[in-house]
Amino acid sequence: NTSHLAPALFSHIAGVETTHVPFTGAGPSQTAIISGQVRMSFNNPGNSVASIRAGQLRALAVTGKTRWRDLPDVPTVAEQGYPGFEAISWIGLLAPSQTPEPILAQLERDALAALRDGDARARLQATGYEVRDLGRAAFRQVMEADTTLWGGFIRQANIRQD
Repeated sequence: NTSHLAPALFSHIAGVETTHVPFTGAGPSQTAIISGQVRMSFNNPGNSVASIRAGQLRALAVTGKTRWRDLPDVPTVAEQGYPGFEAISWIGLLAPSQTPEPILAQLERDALAALRDGDARARLQATGYEVRDLGRAAFRQVMEADTTLWGGFIRQANIRQD
């Protein structure tokens, strides 16, 4: 997952050594940072923004290509001197491969309508998500590009699932 791969990619690009700590989620990870048990973590901004605004956490950088709209003063990792670094997670709607085309088309229409609804979109954005209302073809391209990027890095870095 991105919370494991992002620090590994950063370590590789920055030439620094980090230790992966297998937290069960963002909550335990944030608790460990706040309590001083770990020095840094890569977390979803939606999970962290309240603690950042409360002064419990300090946002050092965002891992996307652009700054996050809710924390515009926080630079990207690339702006911090590591060009080419991007590690974002996404949530997509998936269906079994044998799903009939008419059902896929209806799911796509309904999902896009929901994402274009102003209230639903605002609620998703409030939790830290950048809402991208991609159709199936565009989303497939995102998945294929990520599979190529992360698959290559995983093989190169010899990362194994334990």
